Amino acid sequence: EKVWSACKEELFPLGYDAIRKHFDEEVAVNFQQAFRPASDYYGFMPESEGFKSISVDMHRYQCFGDYWSGVADLPESWWNHLDASCAVYHDNINATWPTFNGEFSLAVTDCQKYLAGGYVTPYDPQASDSACQYYNSDWDTYNDYYKDFLKQYFLAQIDSFEYGEMGAGWFMWTMKTEDNCAPEWDFMFLLEKGVIPASLCEREIVCEF
Repeated sequence: EKVWSACKEELFPLGYDAIRKHFDEEVAVNFQQAFRPASDYYGFMPESEGFKSISVDMHRYQCFGDYWSGVADLPESWWNHLDASCAVYHDNINATWPTFNGEFSLAVTDCQKYLAGGYVTPYDPQASDSACQYYNSDWDTYNDYYKDFLKQYFLAQIDSFEYGEMGAGWFMWTMKTEDNCAPEWDFMFLLEKGVIPASLCEREIVCEF
């Protein structure tokens, strides 16, 4: 809470003023979420207080922490991810500023080596051994049901990220992994495999808003 107080009371307002001394309102001032929920930015530094041309960068993952580690072991886990992905559109409805999603992936666990905590040995993910045995396998070992889920999972997330007047889009993390070692994090590999559609402007819409 102390870090968040410092961000909203000092860093962001002072940073905004510093940028505006050199750049006019044609240049947007972007605030990274500081690991706070989108609701913390509702009404934050509004135009009514003289602020102009601000955007918010949210990072949303469904693979870290106790909750998602537990979900990975549930029979209905994939549905939970799809529901959570589609529900994100609520954040855009209530947003004060255009909001884009600066990081997301298709991972549902933290099983990929060194994903959580950086380079540590031995690497001990929070997800269960059985979940990691399944989700941290080679692409060729994945069945068609899981690959179909990944297609829906990608579309559900970007459906929400782009929703409404304040949905400003997204960047997937990451563009490419070494030797395709983590397919759920590899945009180019997923595009090549048909998980990500070739035309994002002419795609299936999976969320019902």
